[in-house]
Amino acid sequence: MIKSIVSFLLVLQASVSWALPANLAGTTVIIVRHAEKVDSSEDPDLSEAGKARADLLSKLLADSDVAALFASQFKRTQQTLEPLTKILNLEVQTVDASMTGELVRQISTHFPGKTVVVASHSDRVTEIIEALGGRSVGYLAESEYDNLFVVTLLDNSTADVLRLKY
Repeated sequence: MIKSIVSFLLVLQASVSWALPANLAGTTVIIVRHAEKVDSSEDPDLSEAGKARADLLSKLLADSDVAALFASQFKRTQQTLEPLTKILNLEVQTVDASMTGELVRQISTHFPGKTVVVASHSDRVTEIIEALGGRSVGYLAESEYDNLFVVTLLDNSTADVLRLKY
């Protein structure tokens, strides 16, 4: 069901992008928090539940015409996208978790009008969405791993935000 919704949104975004400003309009950024981790150490691996969630994410986005994958420097974000790298034959591009401006710059410079996926952290997801021109989605609790945000950029300063669970 969610895969169908995401596919529909991507088709809808492609069909209306002609009427939007050229620079960032029509760019879709799918943002997730990393999947469940084994412990609370500084750079933990994903737990078995996290690996299962990462597999689910890869199945959900397999047919979504993703052009790029971004993650922070931490293993858990990169491992969240790992199953998707195999399906899409893409490498994960890393951007320091504290450098939201650089992440947005890379997306806007190299992937305007495309779909990209970002795996980040509970304390960064809202910051990324707002930097892309979206509304605040509020605080994500440490226990929340199932949010998936579809951010569709309308122009250089505004974006629609759809919040899903997976």
